[in-house]
Amino acid sequence: MIVALESENYNRICGTEFAITTSRWERFAAAMQKPFPELTYLDVSAYNQVVPILPDSFLGGSAPHLRELRLESIPVPSVPKLLLSANGLVIQSLILTLEDIPDSGYISPDAMRRWPLPSQ
Repeated sequence: MIVALESENYNRICGTEFAITTSRWERFAAAMQKPFPELTYLDVSAYNQVVPILPDSFLGGSAPHLRELRLESIPVPSVPKLLLSANGLVIQSLILTLEDIPDSGYISPDAMRRWPLPSQ
């Protein structure tokens, strides 16, 4: 799957699931630094004591068509910023799951509360 992210056709990927281990983390994180214009579904879980922090440049900082995002054991301090870029969200179908997020990726309730909801 990481090879697909690194390919010249990465911009055609619309959905994917990853279970990332320590040995694959750096390659995965590097491949996810660019925009994925067609991405609507992303599910990423970290295993084997991986406690990665996804940078602000995750998904190129923009996810215009993202509808469903699931992150497990992955701190993403920039989640509020990423969600602001997901301007294609429809409230009724938004699914956001943040599970088992380490303290290093803490997102305050205030930061999540300030996330503006898209117009309906």
